Amino acid sequence: MTDIGDRNRQPAGVCTGGQFAVEPKVEATVSLTSSVTGPEAVQGNREQVQERYRRAREDDWGDLVRHEAHRDMEVMAMHVLARAVLEEFPTATHVVLSRSDQGPDEMVAGEVRDTDGHVLTDSEWGYEDYYDAASDLSQDGVWREHATETTPDLLGRRFVLDVRRVVQTPIVLSDQDSVHARSALREAVLAAAPDTLDWQVLTERVDGSSRYEYTNTVAVTRADGWKTTVDITGTQAADEIANFEAEHCEDGLPRLGGAWDDLPDSTD
Repeated sequence: MTDIGDRNRQPAGVCTGGQFAVEPKVEATVSLTSSVTGPEAVQGNREQVQERYRRAREDDWGDLVRHEAHRDMEVMAMHVLARAVLEEFPTATHVVLSRSDQGPDEMVAGEVRDTDGHVLTDSEWGYEDYYDAASDLSQDGVWREHATETTPDLLGRRFVLDVRRVVQTPIVLSDQDSVHARSALREAVLAAAPDTLDWQVLTERVDGSSRYEYTNTVAVTRADGWKTTVDITGTQAADEIANFEAEHCEDGLPRLGGAWDDLPDSTD
């Protein structure tokens, strides 16, 4: 958590006066391995994230929660797959991913290559344990940061995933309390003002203290440029924000807001 003394503040005299300036959303860096290990080292965490995504979908936890859970599932699948490739082929540098014929937005692991482009696999490769992790990867998912597009096949686009770059990348998963608070806030704001473009929870100074706390008032900007506020008192958002503040904000308040385009067209 950023130290409160080092936080930038919005200028006074505007509807966000006295608040902390815009900063990146809260995330937790989860260091699951201290070195490159086999897929079993992170498979357990992958299964936990898969279960979280399943519950987010079935229990209707909200679009933003479902979107973040899906992203986390892809992060874990990417790391499991990369470790599985390197465990079986220590000289590997890349694995080819192509669109699966089992789902509209799933990938399948194809050939493995070394740094010279030599193919290390045979036609039967790809059906062992852990390689099913590719099915958790959507065509335009977060794993694309570590991949380049190559020539397509009959089913569509293909990509070359840099497995060595993947395993050297820290595993960063969403902070769940923050996600639930932001998701509930999103739904409350858009229910009250569907044409809202962006929003931010206002803060106030605690009497006799230098500490700030969240209020139940949200500053919003609507599609016509009009700036106003939304009261979220009595909503699930107010409860989620209070829980997030109690659990995570002892050293200062991070920005808590969002925008209507925080989500892609599909969150499944």
